[in-house]
Amino acid sequence: MSGQAAAASQTGGPGAGQAATAGAPDAAAAAAAAAAAAAAPVTYALTLPDGSTLDATDIDAITAIAKEQKWTNEAAQAALTQMSTDLAAQSARFRTELEADTEIGGANLERAQLDATRALDRFLPATTEEGKQLRVAMNKSGYGNYRPLVKLLARIGKAMGEDQPGAGGGGAGGGARRSHADVLFGS
Repeated sequence: MSGQAAAASQTGGPGAGQAATAGAPDAAAAAAAAAAAAAAPVTYALTLPDGSTLDATDIDAITAIAKEQKWTNEAAQAALTQMSTDLAAQSARFRTELEADTEIGGANLERAQLDATRALDRFLPATTEEGKQLRVAMNKSGYGNYRPLVKLLARIGKAMGEDQPGAGGGGAGGGARRSHADVLFGS
């Protein structure tokens, strides 16, 4: 009897009372791997949970992991569902914290969102590829409601708004707006 089998026999652990041969643990591992490989599908049929912020890229990521780990379709679907649930919970937690903030939450939230959008639109407009990617990532992850990020963007947007001249005038002097040539060379 091998040392492992003898120890198991004495402690009543796995393999107690079994005569083990030197290759038995390797054979058991190989059998388990073969069974797992047989259970893993060639293709996975995964669907996003209703209301999920995830997309096809997330299905592809879970599918790649599932293939590598030889998961069943059910295990892969469970991982995708858990990922969606976790992100939804994170987003809800971020939103609650955002709404409770004294500077940008509550009655100030709508103004803060407008200011944050102004900053985003100035530096990464939604019409650019990077702007689209950022907005998708913020919505998917819940970071669009992340209090420190919203606070930063709202402060930037507010500062940008404060730099604008008042309506109806050409700046401090008021009156009609002068052309660039007039300003540079005089009339």
